[in-house]
Amino acid sequence: MGGKRLGPGRKIDRHSRVFAEHLNQLMLRASMTPAELARKIAKSLGSVHHYLQGRSMPRLQELPVIADALNLSSVKDLIPDEWAVTK
Repeated sequence: MGGKRLGPGRKIDRHSRVFAEHLNQLMLRASMTPAELARKIAKSLGSVHHYLQGRSMPRLQELPVIADALNLSSVKDLIPDEWAVTK
């Protein structure tokens, strides 16, 4: 179970679904399993599975830790393009 990516469920709101899909893609690019991410961000495997399924979202203060664990250059890289806000 620790290496399986789950993807978002069908009855998840759009924003949670988009984040879950984006996080799944980032993890694939990093060749990281949910268990590895959980260990690196000091969260339970269940919490990471919830993020990947879109059942819950990480807290704002957790985003830098997740970005670092995925070797992203910025927390902004965790934000799906669909969420971009322009003025």
